[in-house]
Amino acid sequence: MEALFKRRFLIVWGIFVLVLSTMPASEVPKIDFPHLDKIVHVGLYMVLSCLICGYLFRKLEWSKLKLSIISLILAGIYGLLMELIQFAFFKSRSFEVSDIISNIIGSFIGIILVNKFFNSKK
Repeated sequence: MEALFKRRFLIVWGIFVLVLSTMPASEVPKIDFPHLDKIVHVGLYMVLSCLICGYLFRKLEWSKLKLSIISLILAGIYGLLMELIQFAFFKSRSFEVSDIISNIIGSFIGIILVNKFFNSKK
């Protein structure tokens, strides 16, 4: 499991999130499920923050709390940038505060999972 926390997986996942975030709205499948968009945001950013946090835990000898906060900030900034890119460059996409909130919730969940994983290894 720890092998997932490598830089290449983090970069690939970041690109995957970028591609999904900039995909024209007309190409996004329409599925009739309440709040599916927000659930997807939570999932994407949960994985992103897991990868960021796990990578930092493996590479830096700082406190887990400090690294968790840095991971949350990095994932949050990335999510905000995705929303700003959508707003500025893609007319079929829109800036939504609720997406940012979903991203942050997913990031918190991811960080909690990584902390549980690394704490269980003691």
